[in-house]
Amino acid sequence: MATNPPRGLRTIQRLLGDIQGPQVAVGVVIGLLLFPFISYLVTDAANFLQELVPEFFGIVFTVLILENLARVREKRQLTEQLIRRMQSRFNPTALSAIEELRVYGKLQDGTVRNRNLRGSNWENANLYQADLTGCDLTNAILKHADFVYANLTDVKVTEEQLAYTDNLCGATMPDGSRYDGRYVLVGDLNWAKRKGVNLNSPEEMAAFYDVSVEQYMAGQTWWAQNRQRFRDRSELYDPNDPLNQPLPT
Repeated sequence: MATNPPRGLRTIQRLLGDIQGPQVAVGVVIGLLLFPFISYLVTDAANFLQELVPEFFGIVFTVLILENLARVREKRQLTEQLIRRMQSRFNPTALSAIEELRVYGKLQDGTVRNRNLRGSNWENANLYQADLTGCDLTNAILKHADFVYANLTDVKVTEEQLAYTDNLCGATMPDGSRYDGRYVLVGDLNWAKRKGVNLNSPEEMAAFYDVSVEQYMAGQTWWAQNRQRFRDRSELYDPNDPLNQPLPT
């Protein structure tokens, strides 16, 4: 007794039965031709991807480098622009540039070293910890400026200019020495009072300026001999001004 083939097989047999001999031959020929073509495409695509991946990463790497270089160049240009503004004779422009340089960390890191800053108007400027080594401050206005812990090594500046500042405590002077309090600056004295320093004690004042007692006394002797040179110096100082608040120790 004959058994019927499965339903799926019967369907295939029916479909094949509808195809004539020549059509089968053509299909076989097409299949034989397409197979190597498809194989070639797959192989070629794989080779293409293998070549594309390193090229892609190379392009990305190059773009990142160029972008970083552009960003560095832009920051350098901004810094140079701020330094030019720092030299302005218009006080608000100079003060704004100084504060921006401080925010970017360029006032303290040596970027401003050896710059020509002649004629700058730095009245009331906050130059705390500024590294101004080798700068030319000829004719610069430094009235009421704050130079606490600033580096003024080899700076071109007169004693008259420095005597009109408010603070020089902890500053390195043009000759490389530590400021000894010789200009008796009102800002320094107010800061010392806030710290509870006895202004009449040479020992405490020497400690405040971080110099020896001998250095402090030598500075005071110098002041006694030269104070007439600075008789027109303004003694005005507002301890409540936000710019004159207690500084970190």
